Amino acid sequence: MRVGWQLWLAAAALAKTIDYDALERQWESGDKEDELLSDDELDYKRTGTLEKSEIVFVTLKESAIDAMVPVDPVVSAVSELCATWKHMLMHGGLSVNFYELEAYKVLAGLQHGSRVTDLRDFLLEQHQVQEVTWDQRTYHPKHASKLQAKPQKALKPSNSKLKSKKKRSKKDEL
Repeated sequence: MRVGWQLWLAAAALAKTIDYDALERQWESGDKEDELLSDDELDYKRTGTLEKSEIVFVTLKESAIDAMVPVDPVVSAVSELCATWKHMLMHGGLSVNFYELEAYKVLAGLQHGSRVTDLRDFLLEQHQVQEVTWDQRTYHPKHASKLQAKPQKALKPSNSKLKSKKKRSKKDEL
C-alpha cells in the first residue's frame, strides 16, 4: 500500500500544472462573440436591441378622412381616428401614441420596438391608410390592389358567358 502512495506522489510532482485561463482563451479563439455568451446574456442582448422605441409615419387617404364626420366639432376627424386606433391597439396589447403632423399625415410612436411589425400590419389593414413608412421603407396596403383587381376579375366570367352563348347559338343554327 505504501508503494501506491509513493507512486501517486511521484506522479503528482512530475505532472505539469495546467493554466486554465490559457486553456479557456485557446478554446475561445475561433468562436464568434455570440457563441461565447450564455443563453441569459443572449436574451438580454436581443431584448435590449428590440425594445428601443420606434416611430412609424402614416399617410392617410384624403377621401376617407374628408368623408368622416367628427362627433365633436372641436376635434378633427384625424384625431378621432387616431383615438379609435389607439384604443384598438391598446386592447391588442400595444401602447401607441399618435401625433397629427399635417392634415393627412400622422406619426405613431411605439415604446416597445419589438412589436413594430404588429403595428405596421394593423395600420395596413385600415381602409383609411394610403401608406405606412417605417425604417425608411414605404409599405402600401394590400386592400388597395385587391379592390383594383376585383373589377377586372368580374369582367372575365361575363365575357366567357357571352362566348358560350355565341357557341350555343352557332350550334343551334347548324
